Amino acid sequence: MKILFKTLGCRLNQAEEDLYKEELSKKGFIIVNRKPFDVAVINTCAVTHKAERESRQAIRQLKKQCPKTKIIMTGCSNFKLPEVDYYIKDKEKFVEKFLHHISSPSTRMWRGGEEGVRKTRANIKIQTGCDNHCTYCYTRIARGKSRSINPKNIIQQIKNKEKQHIKEVVLTGVNIGQYKYQKLNLTALIRKILQETKIPRIRLSSINPEYVYQNKKFKDLFENNRLCQHLHLSLQFGSNKILKAMNRHYTAEQYLKIIKDYYKSYPLFGFTTDVIVGFPGETEKDFIKTCNFVKKCGFLKIHIFRYSTRTGTAAAKMAGQISDEEKNSRAKILQEINKHLQEKFKKKMQGKKINVLFESKRGNQWFGYANNYLPVLYQYQCAENLENQLLTIKLAKN
Repeated sequence: MKILFKTLGCRLNQAEEDLYKEELSKKGFIIVNRKPFDVAVINTCAVTHKAERESRQAIRQLKKQCPKTKIIMTGCSNFKLPEVDYYIKDKEKFVEKFLHHISSPSTRMWRGGEEGVRKTRANIKIQTGCDNHCTYCYTRIARGKSRSINPKNIIQQIKNKEKQHIKEVVLTGVNIGQYKYQKLNLTALIRKILQETKIPRIRLSSINPEYVYQNKKFKDLFENNRLCQHLHLSLQFGSNKILKAMNRHYTAEQYLKIIKDYYKSYPLFGFTTDVIVGFPGETEKDFIKTCNFVKKCGFLKIHIFRYSTRTGTAAAKMAGQISDEEKNSRAKILQEINKHLQEKFKKKMQGKKINVLFESKRGNQWFGYANNYLPVLYQYQCAENLENQLLTIKLAKN
């Protein structure tokens, strides 16, 4: 039996997809990325209305193209569609429930494996769920309370990726700062991974500022050059008034202190972030504060989200809802600031030596990501294939 996976949304969804593929391959299923296939698994996202709409579209389009295909829906979305044959909400028991719905003795006749898939980077799930109650967030409702993965399982997953010659793993979860397994917190887990594995690069996915601010020893981990000097440090807004309304557990001042401290220790450190525009009660003055704040931070990249009302969240009932027109206008302004910050960061990197993991060829250049998550195009003079190669290069000066 051949299975196609289509995953939307965050790195955690991608990490879970990788786990499902690995387990199902061991049980005799063939994982494919093109026609023909017997079953399609759609891993949905519900972080915004747009994400849910894209999930619906993916299901309908797939069923239209392959009407005889069985479709299984999993992920954070709760919508129902006639095109879906089975719904699997329990991600921890996905494979068990999948086998209950799909498996038959005939599947043992198929040889397991993956077709046409090569990766340089893999997502490793270390945690899921969240104990925070951010007023806009639907993910904590969909994922439940924070739960952490046994470090032995995490280490084994990473060692499996080493055997597959993958050069970089990304530790991911809903709120990785809440990682807690017995006496092990996130900082201790990373130390353990650095000690017990040989994977060349370890990167962290999105992390909330309160963990970074409260755990001073966390910064020392980045002295090890295997841990990428990059954090996706979730901001959401640059005004304390709105951060309080969002029920975020840090202030703008604390956030900026993190940025300054890390730049002082690691001048080429890369910070990326999320910012929400159009949150209920957000005034023009609040928005200007955020614009000025992100300029101070010197981000490598800002992911801009227009606030999306999610049923079941506290923010959905708040007064002062912002019109779509105003959200779009503010998002465009912030996008221009983002472009300016990206150019400024690239200029800062000119002439610097940086470690790059190359992923693919684009024309006569190789594309990859630097240790600090700077995207790099490199014109290599030799005919050698640089895919999945780590090189230290000197960035050109314009």
